[in-house]
Amino acid sequence: MSYKAQYPLQADFGDEMRLLAFDQSRTELTSHDTFPVTLYWRSLQNLTTNYRIFVHLDAPNGQTYMVADVENPADIPTSHLPSGMYLRHPFNIDIPTNMPPIRYEINVGVYHPNTWERLPLTACETCSLGKDKLTISYMWILPDSAIKKSQILHLLNYRFGKSITLHGYDLSSHGDSYRFTLYWQTESILKKNYTVFIHAIDTNGQITAQFDNPPLHGLYPTTAWLPNIMIADSHTIAINESVTHLMIGLYNESGRLAILDGQGHKITDDAIGVDVVGKWRY
Repeated sequence: MSYKAQYPLQADFGDEMRLLAFDQSRTELTSHDTFPVTLYWRSLQNLTTNYRIFVHLDAPNGQTYMVADVENPADIPTSHLPSGMYLRHPFNIDIPTNMPPIRYEINVGVYHPNTWERLPLTACETCSLGKDKLTISYMWILPDSAIKKSQILHLLNYRFGKSITLHGYDLSSHGDSYRFTLYWQTESILKKNYTVFIHAIDTNGQITAQFDNPPLHGLYPTTAWLPNIMIADSHTIAINESVTHLMIGLYNESGRLAILDGQGHKITDDAIGVDVVGKWRY
């Protein structure tokens, strides 16, 4: 039986195995789903080591959330592979329930099971050589249920730049700090990453606390956002009783992102003022 792979590529691991292509039928899943991905390999020499092949789902901050590997791809030990032999191995990865709903890198590599040493990339058309894994594609884990505006305690309607909307926020007490959840949504793929800033302002107009971090603490940078999916972006900030409001915005190395209100009026200083007096949710 012959197979036609969906996505051809060429990446050599340690001058021993070449990844020729892969199949990926789905890019959006939820927890409890099964993620199918098929890898196509060719041995570059007569192999004598039983390598293992892995597939990782890695968050943008580098944390690995899902691991699948196989000792004998296509049920053949790699130590039995003559030079030029072709292999096709399908993976069916069960998505666990605790995976955050973000975008993940699909990373592939080869390693020695006794030493855990990975084979480096020695030839690749689209990647950096010397690395010990190859990002072949991306996958989004979606929330089990879509966030609805009716779930948001304090509704807003502000447009950041050309495509980002802030739909509202929740504010809740957690000991000596407060969790401030922002609900974002983009209409299109974003080409730049932005940092969220939150300034706590007291009765004298002074900043008493400040928070600057990418969305979801770096787990979900804006360039990874999936269009038309609302995102719950929670941040923890220390706020004392003198604080009357919070100032919120997005920025990158070029400055703050311009903001328009629901009537199309530009917001001064590109920061939204949110009154927090009496809005704590305990």
